[in-house]
Amino acid sequence: MIKKLPGRWKAGECTLTRGFSRDDSFQKLIKNSQLAASDDARMDGSIIVFDSEGEEVKRYTFTNAWPKSLEIEALKAGDTSVLTEKLVLAYETLEVE
Repeated sequence: MIKKLPGRWKAGECTLTRGFSRDDSFQKLIKNSQLAASDDARMDGSIIVFDSEGEEVKRYTFTNAWPKSLEIEALKAGDTSVLTEKLVLAYETLEVE
């Protein structure tokens, strides 16, 4: 019989996707992480899910995260879909509350 045991926690990744806008906060995160020392480039934060009445349903709290990549969806001629940008954050720990 093979049993799996819990081991070391592995770092994970989280992809944040939003519609393209004039807000440049994703670009600022990338730029600050490139210019800062390694300790200053990391951040803590939370992703909060709300229901339709504005009440908090769930909270995902990450620690020591840094931006890994930023991707802007390719433009296609005649396409009417919303242009999106994706920011991938690598984090050390994630807690679900």
